[in-house]
Amino acid sequence: MSSPLVHTVVLTWNGSSATAACLASLAAQTHTANRLLLVDNGSATPPPPPPPPGRLIRLAENRGFAGGVNAGIAAALADGAEYVWLLNDDAVAPPGTLAALVAAAEADPRLGILSPVIRASPERASFTAGRIDLPTLTFHYADTAEVAARWAADSPDRLWVPGTAMLLRRALLERIGGFDATLFAYWEDNEICLRANRAGFRCAMVAAAEIFHPAELPGAGAAHRPPYFHYFMARNQLLLLRRHARWPGRARPLLWSLLASAREVARYRAHPALQRAIRQGIWDGLRGRGGAYVPAGPMAPRLGQLCLALAALAGRPAGSA
Repeated sequence: MSSPLVHTVVLTWNGSSATAACLASLAAQTHTANRLLLVDNGSATPPPPPPPPGRLIRLAENRGFAGGVNAGIAAALADGAEYVWLLNDDAVAPPGTLAALVAAAEADPRLGILSPVIRASPERASFTAGRIDLPTLTFHYADTAEVAARWAADSPDRLWVPGTAMLLRRALLERIGGFDATLFAYWEDNEICLRANRAGFRCAMVAAAEIFHPAELPGAGAAHRPPYFHYFMARNQLLLLRRHARWPGRARPLLWSLLASAREVARYRAHPALQRAIRQGIWDGLRGRGGAYVPAGPMAPRLGQLCLALAALAGRPAGSA
């Protein structure tokens, strides 16, 4: 029996010294029915095309992560791919990674999205599993492999995985489509996993597969992140909740999201650019604006006052007046 055809989509923008190592690791994969689609996301200088049968897809503008990988997904499906594997251009995959992912997918047709264990180093796993709390639409991280295994056993229809190295089944993509391009970047992996679960597919972490990705643990070192990161994190959580939270419980998660963003505004008093980005993210999220981050002028003073008031309220002990 022939191996399922996989198209691996690697999104790149303005080059990365790590991209060569990423592509070299793909060339060494033991699952050889694998074609590379290198998607250039509107770089000033295009990268060199990969060797055949790999393809370079050049986009005229930066479409963000969601729009960029959607272009690769569309090309992969048009070329007959049975699976699409997304891999960050600064990640490295050991030779058996893709084979382990495909084997797990072939063994269970209910699995629509699969991910390897993501390691920051050989000694430390930075992501092993995530779970969705449906009543509040909050997304949690497993602290240990034991917690991840328990979630997989107890809540197989409520898991989510990051977009760092997602393997996507063709049947899933044909059912629900690709990523929500209006989110542009961040939260788009949470959103597609939510839709996959609601469509009757499952998400899974495959313990037998791993990649190495030099990422920080979730939430670590946010102060040094650029303003656009804070903007998208504040805006896109609100957009996700606007679109997917269900009444009558919708108000509570929206309020908690606003409170969390308000705390961030208060936290970054020494970083006015980050405060402005978060305030703009709150405003655009509340009014449903998606797409790229376009920095605006100073936000209305009332919005800033609202953020600080919400942060003060959130910081009061329970039962205080």
